[in-house]
Amino acid sequence: EEGMVVDITGMAFGGEGIARQNNFVTFVKGAVPGQRVTLKNLVVKKNHAKAEVGEVLQEFAGKEPPPCASFGECGGCQWQGVPYEQQVNWKQKFITDALTRLGGQKELPQLTFFPAPNSWEYRERIRVQLIVVPGGHKTLGFFRSGTHQVMAIPRCEIAAPPLNRLLCRLNQLQFDPKEDYHCAMEWQVCQSGQEATAATILLSDPVSEASLQSLVKQLKGFG
Repeated sequence: EEGMVVDITGMAFGGEGIARQNNFVTFVKGAVPGQRVTLKNLVVKKNHAKAEVGEVLQEFAGKEPPPCASFGECGGCQWQGVPYEQQVNWKQKFITDALTRLGGQKELPQLTFFPAPNSWEYRERIRVQLIVVPGGHKTLGFFRSGTHQVMAIPRCEIAAPPLNRLLCRLNQLQFDPKEDYHCAMEWQVCQSGQEATAATILLSDPVSEASLQSLVKQLKGFG
């Protein structure tokens, strides 16, 4: 029920905390193992329930202050504040669970996992959302958590340095006052590790050929 107090005992693939009561599972958005929380926006289904964190009554051990001011509002990541070593443990468990429980592998060979050398600035691919509205105004960033609303993000704390340099340059893009569209751009770090390169441009709205050519012209040479 709404306001129920639960203990988060596990982590689901996708970043939702898991609470169990009488063998009934509730997936709690924004929660991590070790927390005791109250529930809000509870939706009960046949075999499970989904909810969000109402209030954190007890924090997990080792919590760190998230360095990003947009954490929790931005949908780009879920685990800032959780020690990186713990994040790696969860990811390893996701992989082994997928191979055994979902993939039907009864016995697994010895798996070797390679954590990133840095606990921040490790992500080598990002999908940047760009919205252009009449007047030449733009919003460049990521989706707001749980929505398709784009929020401006000038820097991502988990993206590699070449991608953050790229975000800075993308924010300098200029647009014709008549342009009006939404697109997504996937960028990744080059093999050299020193530059970023465009992988894909995904159009969410119809875009005139002139607008697309203008965008591509500005993107040439980025990196």
